[in-house]
Amino acid sequence: LPLKPRLGVAHLTKIAFDGADLSPLWSELVTRLKADTADLEAAMDLSVIAQLAGQQELGFQIQAEALAARALYRSPCASPHPRLRLLAFAAATEIGGNTPLEFLLEGSGIELTTLSVVPGAGLPDALPDHDVAFIAVPDSDGTRSTLHEILRLTQNWPRPVINTPRRIFELERDRLFKLLADAAGSDIPATLRLDRDDLDEIVSGETPLDALLAEGEFPLIIRPIGSQAGRG
Repeated sequence: LPLKPRLGVAHLTKIAFDGADLSPLWSELVTRLKADTADLEAAMDLSVIAQLAGQQELGFQIQAEALAARALYRSPCASPHPRLRLLAFAAATEIGGNTPLEFLLEGSGIELTTLSVVPGAGLPDALPDHDVAFIAVPDSDGTRSTLHEILRLTQNWPRPVINTPRRIFELERDRLFKLLADAAGSDIPATLRLDRDDLDEIVSGETPLDALLAEGEFPLIIRPIGSQAGRG
């Protein structure tokens, strides 16, 4: 059977950022799921709402249960006759953890189906017809094993793969600014990965910033490793 579309991350995030109350929609989705436990689209949308509400643990739990039952989900498409069919490989991570393709493709007439890859789980028995594939997974401590699994799975993929995990491994912030340092028109801040002790020494003045980051100067943006969507 063809997959039915979810409400989707982009749609639900816009509702939340517009300040609307998501409680009625939560109740509606819960009712749908109680009436049909196979309505995994409702479960995935519930996972998004929980995360948007700050209930990360509940959101991850709902998502994990849905993905254990099915790894493939379809996003809304602006056209009943898509001009391109895109299959995205994603990691089972928080919203904002994968490339936000839904936001990029809204209203485009491109059909997006997302396959969440869990290392060791293999591929579904049947994959949807698609024209191209895209790896939406970033390189991070939590997703590196997923990228290695996707690299293995896509070695001889029957359709073009727009990007490759081998290149994605070079996109971490502390490597990318060096990789593109000589690219015309690019200007990327120098970035350093360091532990809390080193950070405390910089803050206290015990260690000068340029001792650890040769191109660094104040002000700095400091964020937890692996955090997404502005958290932390």
